[in-house]
Amino acid sequence: MAKITGKRRSWPSRAAVRAQRRWTVATAGWAALILLPAIAIAQTRMQWPSAAPLDTTPVFTPPPNASLGPPVFDPFSTAPPQYQAPAPVLPAQQWPTGTPLQTSPLLNGTEPFPAQNQSALFPNGVLGYQQQPGLAGPSMRFLQAPRLRHAWLHGSGGDELQINETDVSLVFAWPNYLFSQQPLYVVPSFSLVLLDGPDAASKGSLADLPGSVYGAYLDTGWESSPDAQVGGEIGTRVGVFSDFNTFTTDSIRIQGKGLLRLRVTPTVQLRGGVYYVDRLKIKLLPAGGLLWTPNPQTRFDIYFPQPKLAQYMTTVGNTEFWWYIAGEYGGGSWTIKRAVNGLSEQMDLNDIRLMMGIEWGASRFFARGRRVGFFEAGWVTDREILYRKRPIDNLELDDTFMLRGGIAY
Repeated sequence: MAKITGKRRSWPSRAAVRAQRRWTVATAGWAALILLPAIAIAQTRMQWPSAAPLDTTPVFTPPPNASLGPPVFDPFSTAPPQYQAPAPVLPAQQWPTGTPLQTSPLLNGTEPFPAQNQSALFPNGVLGYQQQPGLAGPSMRFLQAPRLRHAWLHGSGGDELQINETDVSLVFAWPNYLFSQQPLYVVPSFSLVLLDGPDAASKGSLADLPGSVYGAYLDTGWESSPDAQVGGEIGTRVGVFSDFNTFTTDSIRIQGKGLLRLRVTPTVQLRGGVYYVDRLKIKLLPAGGLLWTPNPQTRFDIYFPQPKLAQYMTTVGNTEFWWYIAGEYGGGSWTIKRAVNGLSEQMDLNDIRLMMGIEWGASRFFARGRRVGFFEAGWVTDREILYRKRPIDNLELDDTFMLRGGIAY
């Protein structure tokens, strides 16, 4: 019997599979950034404003042979004043004509707020930006204001974990991206997370964390007009997430989102899509829900994975104040160097956050679901530490409370 010989079939490594998957997602995200605006352009006819004609009608045309006449009242006379009937009102054709006064729909309640873009993956960040009226034109600034946000999660030592998160970013806007009348936002950002604890030995675990981890990443986001009946939102995030001693292929993470929007009624808008979060436990998150604005002072954003219910409070000067309750899927993923064995490892911090807070900003910002600043307090539950290579060291953490505030987020 002849002996059958041949080469053994080789399979790609896990690292190669993960790298190929990441670049596939990135390619799809960039393709969506180009195709979705093109679709929006095909559905919308561009209209360029024209200058209004100059009104040359005189403000007042005196009647022929007009004269001032004698004064009706002399302040230096001792005689009693003489009263006359008031002068007749000028005919309508003698008054100037022009554009009638336009009333704000936000004041008379005839039009609700358009949809708000709150990303569960990027809480209050660039992927949640909403376009404001007129900002897509030539007057829109290329460099927007910087942003700052800080969060503190309580921990008192022992088996508890205290976290301080600081995020800074600088927003750039490319106006009228691909002639869509909407900008493309490009946001370089840096995030520093300080970790204190936990002492896992008290729970019989070998879980350990470095003192700090960081994220340096680039966000890009685009969305169709929030006033359109059918539209969409897309965004990508590419960056390095690690401690200051480790860099592997797992340190480079690619995240993104894609959503479709449908305005059903003037007060109800539906949204649905998916988020790619690229974590150990969860890779994809379905997203969906509705935004209901029964009146200009109330917003019900019943949306997974970041619901938010907001109510107008008061106005001080030109600044509106709103209070809200919200929830989000928090945490992150980084590569670290384990202290227990000195090996490089990917680690997840996952939690669920429930918050109540106050936000403020100009009325034109809130009309598009944006704000200037916020401060909130909340409860953090379902906390856990996960490891890729040694899942036996995974650890569940105690619930805690948090404080968070930010400017321009």
